[in-house]
Amino acid sequence: MSESIESIDAQFEVMPPSDIVAEKCAIASGILDSVMMVNMRTIIGRGDFYSVDNQILFGALAELADQGRPVDAVT
Repeated sequence: MSESIESIDAQFEVMPPSDIVAEKCAIASGILDSVMMVNMRTIIGRGDFYSVDNQILFGALAELADQGRPVDAVT
């Protein structure tokens, strides 16, 4: 019994629970709606994303929003 619990714990140490699709949806929401990006900044940050690519993308979008620059598909 103890071995199976340790095995499950080891899996979470390697890869924590994550949902890459949800991460992409959050980023897309911020791109499609600038108010949504401002609202998301109060709740989540770059480090809340599991995917490194999504961390970088969200960080760049957040920087634009913090500077008062447009966050959209063009920028």
